[in-house]
Formats: sequence, structure tokens, C-alpha cells
Amino acid sequence: MSTKNVLITEDDKSWRGRLSRGFSRAGVDPDVASNYDEAVKFANSKSYELCVLDSLEGDCFPLRDELLSLNPNSRVVIFTGNIATYSGASSKGIEAYRKPGELNKLFKLVK
Repeated sequence: MSTKNVLITEDDKSWRGRLSRGFSRAGVDPDVASNYDEAVKFANSKSYELCVLDSLEGDCFPLRDELLSLNPNSRVVIFTGNIATYSGASSKGIEAYRKPGELNKLFKLVK
């Protein structure tokens, strides 16, 4: 079964576009938030099967917790170029992908 509802939260405009286009090519029309508050607003109005979070200057961990409290069945992953965030996620058992090298792995999550 393919994933249909995807939320991207990315504070960098060029990465938002890149992620959005990639998921669109994978057959998904994602919702895109540029910050914590926008992501929560989306999640309050819709359930997501997959949420992809940038490090958001460290806000990715509290945002992940909030998104999971709103929808415990969501798959929430971190996509970051920040090695400390990536290492922190990995050490906590949080699914994480390195930016930019693992970009295509994200798109495979919706197949």
C-alpha cells in the first residue's frame, strides 16, 4: 500500500521545493510547512502517514513529539544535514536520513 498523506516541514525554501517536487514525482502531493507552527496547523486538520522534518534549528524533536501526540500512527522521520541532529536522532532510535546524500531514500518511503 502506498503512502498518500505526506507532510514536509523544512525551513529552507530551496529544500522545500526540492522535496515537494521529488514527492510529487513519486506520486504524492505533499503538504509543505516552513516552520513548527505551520506543521502543527496542518496536523491539526489532517492525519499524515509520513512526516518529514528538517532539523529546524533543534525544533525537530519537540515537533516530532507533538505530531505523534496528534496522530500516533504517523511515521515521522528526520531529514537533516546537521550531524549533531542526525546523531541525536539515531541515538534516540528515531528514523533519520542525511541531507543531501539520502534524499532518494525519502521518496522510496511512499512506494
